[in-house]
Parts: sequence; C-alpha cells; structure tokens
Amino acid sequence: MKAMIWAAGLGTRLRPLTESRPKAMVPVADKPMLEHALLRCRDAGIEEVMINTHYFPDTITSYFGDGSKWGMDIHYSHETQLLENAGALVNVKKYFNNEPFLAFASDNLTDIDLKAMMDFHQAKQGVVTIATTQADDVSRYGIVATDGDAQISLFQEKPKQEDALSDQVATCIYMFEPNIFDYLPQTPESCHFGKQVFPVLLDKKVPLFAYRHTGYWNDVGNPGNYLLSNFDPLYGRFKANLDGFEALSARVWVGEGVYIHPTAKIIGPVIIGAHTHIGEGAIVGPDVVIGAHSTIENGAEVERSLFWEHCDIGEGALVWQSILAEHCKVYPHNQLKNVVLGNHSLINFTMNNS
Repeated sequence: MKAMIWAAGLGTRLRPLTESRPKAMVPVADKPMLEHALLRCRDAGIEEVMINTHYFPDTITSYFGDGSKWGMDIHYSHETQLLENAGALVNVKKYFNNEPFLAFASDNLTDIDLKAMMDFHQAKQGVVTIATTQADDVSRYGIVATDGDAQISLFQEKPKQEDALSDQVATCIYMFEPNIFDYLPQTPESCHFGKQVFPVLLDKKVPLFAYRHTGYWNDVGNPGNYLLSNFDPLYGRFKANLDGFEALSARVWVGEGVYIHPTAKIIGPVIIGAHTHIGEGAIVGPDVVIGAHSTIENGAEVERSLFWEHCDIGEGALVWQSILAEHCKVYPHNQLKNVVLGNHSLINFTMNNS
C-alpha cells in the first residue's frame, strides 16, 4: 500500500515559529512532525509515500531526500499554488495505480494503529474510512455522527458545543478506495475533503465509515498546544520514536555528544539534543526539550520550555514556559517567561511578564 502525506500547509497559527519553515518540519521531541507521520506509516508496512510541498519545500526535500534513511521510497509533488488536500490528491492520482491507499496530514501527532484502520476499511468495503477521535471541545473541529455499523450519517463543521450531534472529531487521516477519484475534480484545483467532498458523498449515499481511534491525537494548532505536545512524549502520553537518544537516567534522554557539567542539575523529564553543552551550576527541567547544538551556560535555569537547534541561554538567565525557535540567543541574566520567539531572536533585556 502507498500513502499520501500532506505537508504543504503554511502553519499560520504557529507563527512566528513557522516564518521560515513549513509546519510539517516543526519539531516534536527533536524530530519534525512529518518524520513522526512517516514513521507511523512505516510501522504499518507502508514503504512508499508521496509528500506534497509548497512553503519552503527545500526544507522538506533536503531533510528526507529519497527516504532511504528510513527504509522508505519518498516522492514529492510541489504545488506552486496551494491546492487543499483533495486538490493535492488529484494532482498525483496517477501515482496510486488504481489501488486502495492511505492519506495522512503531517500535523496529526498520533499513535493511531494504521494497520488496524486498514483492516477495518477492508472489512467495511466503503469508499472512504475516516479516522475519528473523541474531543472535549468539538467547536474547534469538523465532527461526524455514525449509525450502529460505524457508517457516517452526517458532518458538522465546527458546531457550537450545545449544537453538536457527536463528540467524534474527523481527523485528517483517511483510507480511500481508488474510485474516490470519480468524485473529485478531473484536473487539479483548490478542493477540500471536509468542506466540499465528503458532504457531497453523503448526499449521493456513497458509503463512508468512521474508524474510532481511542489513543493519542493532537493537531498541534497553536503555540500553547504545540508546547504541550512536546511535553507529552516526556510523560509517555505520546510514544515518540527516540532513536538516537540514550536514556541517561529515569526520564532524561540525551543525544550523542552532549556535555553536562558535573555541577549542573537535570530534573526529568527532559530531552537534550545532540552536541548540546550544559554549563556549571545550570538547572534544566522539569519539562524541557532542547534542540541539537544548543548551549545552556553557567548558572542558567530552564523549566517547562522548548528550544530548537542552536539556541544559547546566557549565564544566569532564566527561561520558563517559553518556546525558542532556532538560533535564538538569550543574553546573560535575562528572564523570559511565557514567550514565543522566532528564528534568530536576540534577547538582551529583562522581562518580568507573567
């Protein structure tokens, strides 16, 4: 089986973090979200995928290449103009060779069992199977209602909580039969499954089914949610692939070449990226993820924060509940609290916001 992984989105709700990289390449547990999606597909036995690109495409293609590093065969479809998810599929329909296939949005951070979903899809013999999951606040999502056989009977797009007819969120994880293309535009154009395609299929009595996922799912929609998504692997709520990391102690994972001064204090759970330097008397943790090639200088304190690669936290600085994109520098004795910084930010004044 082949898969389509959508990775062309702009990630506007995550700005300033996405001002110079696509949302698909935003890291969780020191790996891009797209890599987590790719590994989820590989674990289900899928070895060949198509990835669409648009925004900073070279960031994706240079990182993943032909996929051989992951034991997969990766192809790319670049969109000069965004086509939405259904249009992106039409753009590469010849790739799927008239066989059932999976489609997966790269910002779905999940532990879903795709093999079980495939088996469900085959048993139901519908045209489409949509992975769904329970949500407390359905007003943020499109939701589906089903009958007793898991067949979808209606869609609601971001209903008010009191008007919702279901608590099942339609995730952007789908199984398709090849005849899905009979219901899509014949040429690539901007077209969205949830907003335009699925309601028409229901009207035409095309069988659509819902596969209920009861495990972890996070759509990583905003900086606050994104920060929490990086903490989830620390506590095992999301079982991230931590290949390349060594368990230094309980809930402390370090990459290769990490230096921690003997007087530094590491309070798990913490992930420390490769070739990072933790200085004398520094305090790191709990709830910290540090990207590769970063420096936490002497006496600095970091808690409940996320750093991307090549960050420098100066001597005696304090960082709490913050996200720093790549190549950020906090000068000595500065304080950062509840801050989100874009790439190459320099902080050289004291902030006491709360």
